Amino acid sequence: MAENKDLEILKGLLNSDAFAQNVGIKYEEVRGGYCRVRMTVGKQHLNFLSNPHGAAVFAVADAAFAGSCNGHGELAVAVTVTVDFLAAVKEGTALIGEATEIHRTRKIGHYRLEVRTDSGELAAQAKGTAYFLGKTFTDWEKSQKGK
Repeated sequence: MAENKDLEILKGLLNSDAFAQNVGIKYEEVRGGYCRVRMTVGKQHLNFLSNPHGAAVFAVADAAFAGSCNGHGELAVAVTVTVDFLAAVKEGTALIGEATEIHRTRKIGHYRLEVRTDSGELAAQAKGTAYFLGKTFTDWEKSQKGK
C-alpha cells in the first residue's frame, strides 16, 4: 500500500495530467490496485460515424489503468493493453472507467479494465500489464527538483 505522501503526489500528478484534462477525464478514486475515472462524451470525441472514437474510449480505460497500477506509490508503466470495444454510445453519455488489480508481483502487475456508461452498460473491456520501476513517487519528486 502506498505511503500517504506517495499517494498524494500521485493524485496531484494525475489531476494535473495535460492529456487527461484536454479530453475531459476526471479522477474520482485512486488507491493501490484500484482507480475510477469519468469522462462525458462530447462532440470532440466523436468519429466520422458520430460514435465515440476508439481512442477516446481507450483513453478512459488507460487513465484508470494508470491510477490503479501507480496507486501503490511506486512508479509503474504500461507494458501492454488489449481492449475490446463492445458498444457504441451517444454524445453526452458519461463513461466510467475502472481498473482493478488482478495479480501483482515485485515487478509486474495484471489489471482488469472496464468502461461502462453511467447506466451500467459495458462499452469496453481490457486487460493491462504494468511494469514497476522500483522507485517511489517521493523519490521521483526529489529527482525532479532543479530540472
